[in-house]
Amino acid sequence: MDDHGEEVNLGFCSFLGSTGTNCGHEKDVGVHCRPDVAGVRLVNGSIPSQGRLEVWMNLKWGPVCDEDFTSADAGVICRMLGYSGDGATVKGSSYYGSGTGEILLNNVACDGTETHLADCSYTKDDCSNDQVVGVDCSTDG
Repeated sequence: MDDHGEEVNLGFCSFLGSTGTNCGHEKDVGVHCRPDVAGVRLVNGSIPSQGRLEVWMNLKWGPVCDEDFTSADAGVICRMLGYSGDGATVKGSSYYGSGTGEILLNNVACDGTETHLADCSYTKDDCSNDQVVGVDCSTDG
């Protein structure tokens, strides 16, 4: 199998087929999908642990507004990316560039204990392209 985990639906994944397998209903699987936000990435930073925050939402990548974005929010992002989240900092005012396309999230509000951005509250209000948030996980402890 040569799947990489970035397929947008199961139809794009390879499988062995159902003939000759020992797979009954006792081996059924369940899936829990997170609403809206499926992934995050940092782009346009000088190192991988910093950059403009973009989210994968509705089958596209897009930036996040810096309005009310806090270090607690940044910590959640850093943990999602494999960093500790301690010492995460926010870079506002499109510090890492404004990106392209629609700004997908605004007014992100995490308390800092969440494991995924989808566990935080947010809106999808208007935000200008000079208000894109950046995150720096390089100061993680």
